[in-house]
Amino acid sequence: MSKFYELTPLDKAGKPFPFSELKGKVVLIVNVASKCGFTPQYKELEELNKKYADQGLQVIGFPCNQFASQEPGSSEEIASFCSLNYGVTFPVLKKIDVNGDKADDVYKYLKGEKSGLLGLTRIKWNFEKFLVDKEGNVVERYSSIAKPASIAPKIEELLNANTVTKSFNAKFDDYKAYESSKYLLKNTYRYVEPIENGSFGKVTLAYNIHTKTKVAMKSIYKSNKELRLMALNEINHLKTLGRANANICQLNASLRMARTASSRASRQIASKRALSALANAARPVVSKQSMAPTAIRGVKSINFGGTEEIVHERADWPREKLLEYFKDDTFALIGYGSQGYGQGLNLRDNGLNVIIGVRKNGASWKAAIEDGWVPGENLFEVNEAINKGTYIMNLLSDAAQSETWNTIKPLITPGKTLYFSHGFSPVFKDLTHVEPPKDVDVILAAPKGSGRTVRTLFKEGRGINSSYAVWNDITGKAEEKAIALAVAIGSGYVYQTTFEREVNSDLYGERGCLMGGIHGMFLAQYEVLRENGHTPSEAFNETVEEATQSLYPLIGKYGMDYMYDACSTTARRGALDWYPRFKDALKPVFNELYESVKNGSETQRSLDFNGSPDYRENLEKELEIIRNMEIWKVGKEHIEASSLLNKQVS
Repeated sequence: MSKFYELTPLDKAGKPFPFSELKGKVVLIVNVASKCGFTPQYKELEELNKKYADQGLQVIGFPCNQFASQEPGSSEEIASFCSLNYGVTFPVLKKIDVNGDKADDVYKYLKGEKSGLLGLTRIKWNFEKFLVDKEGNVVERYSSIAKPASIAPKIEELLNANTVTKSFNAKFDDYKAYESSKYLLKNTYRYVEPIENGSFGKVTLAYNIHTKTKVAMKSIYKSNKELRLMALNEINHLKTLGRANANICQLNASLRMARTASSRASRQIASKRALSALANAARPVVSKQSMAPTAIRGVKSINFGGTEEIVHERADWPREKLLEYFKDDTFALIGYGSQGYGQGLNLRDNGLNVIIGVRKNGASWKAAIEDGWVPGENLFEVNEAINKGTYIMNLLSDAAQSETWNTIKPLITPGKTLYFSHGFSPVFKDLTHVEPPKDVDVILAAPKGSGRTVRTLFKEGRGINSSYAVWNDITGKAEEKAIALAVAIGSGYVYQTTFEREVNSDLYGERGCLMGGIHGMFLAQYEVLRENGHTPSEAFNETVEEATQSLYPLIGKYGMDYMYDACSTTARRGALDWYPRFKDALKPVFNELYESVKNGSETQRSLDFNGSPDYRENLEKELEIIRNMEIWKVGKEHIEASSLLNKQVS
């Protein structure tokens, strides 16, 4: 039994409130306060309580006065405030401490089970939230800025989750049929290489194996549909718990191996037109067991700031549609840096035929092998990969694209599609000498984030925002290709742009608010604070810590107005008075920056620096200067100190 059910806090009257009575319920626990910018969350908490209480949800509030003394009242005053202002009906218990030596046992347990940002366990502010499942497992921890309504989907998932039942275990033997199907699929794959090498004597045997597999799998699905759904629910539930059940892990592995073998066999056999019937026999097996139907809603036009923009969603291109659309294609991904890593792995996980082209035995070659790419199977030298590919995805660095273009261009023959994730090389072709061929489709999909972010969001079941563009449209399908490929690499939403707009906005943003500009503002504010006698820690907190950990997340999730509204009246007044002055002071610099981007000066600077033989040595010298700046040394020390403090108070 979970230790969660051994906890017994006190209610507002000082009487025991045993958690043992919460068995079988989903529990949402929140540290609350009456005079906080997040206090209006009481309304959404009550809405959750009313909506899901009958289904087994229990919301519990713990008043706490440890954060800016924003909960000074007595238990009776707090209860009256909640009832009169927000109609709260869920239990608001006795006021407690959530951090420090006097922290209540409930919060000692919750923090020990689920840490927060950067691995820190201490509660950072009012209205942090812990979600506990029906078995007493702490499955999620949400920050103060997470609106209660945003948690509803997870609550529903936990309310609907099945536990491992006797009926499931009793029927598990039925799934042994998967083992025989897996064996058949693996045997089919054994015959793929001889077939592709021209030995067609075993075609009939391979076809018969796939036919038998198809029949066997259809029979399993038809007779065990209910059990199959139960199994998948159980797998997802156990993942939520972070635990494992031997039977279900074995089942999940069997399903995954069968899907992989079938998918690989189907793709390779499909490359031989003479065996298309065999490929068609295998394909339904893959689609039925690994893909759920997805609604396609069509193109959406959204008004942004008075301008209508066309936005495409991942739902426009569900996985089964991507597999069908790209069934005869091979994606030759050239370069394995940040974007190559993220886009390549996402394409592979989406079931598409992707190969990597990099310099043999170089750093990227070794990194690709570590990520599961196999030399001679889906990892090749650049020229060989381009010859094999139908889509040539040029994801080399901007400088490397310029240096290698004379070698690559002759290999991009009619019928292939050339793909970029940045408009840099073709837009500034007079400087880069990258002039795309005029007889192939040339497209762009540009994720708005690093390749690591592209990969992380994909693995979390979300998707990054991306833009797409067309340079050449020879086939009349270039736009469709760009949108489909943008989704395939892991995009959730895809916006239309041009190569020129993409590169100008990208270079401008990186040098401005995204990196260079914000770094300059951090340094200027920090230096003024230090020059006026403030300690390093104080200067860092007021410049970086509070911005990145508290305020910027609010802007990103809810907007600038929400961030203003969540701050004190004094902070709001000062910010509203000063932001116009900062705008007026900075706009001339931003105008100068944009012109430098537009006229190619930034491109030339990038090519000169990044293309030099001692590029890495020079870059390391500049980064070392940043590492040794007091502000960032203090930042690292601050993280270490916070971690140590956290261990002491949790």
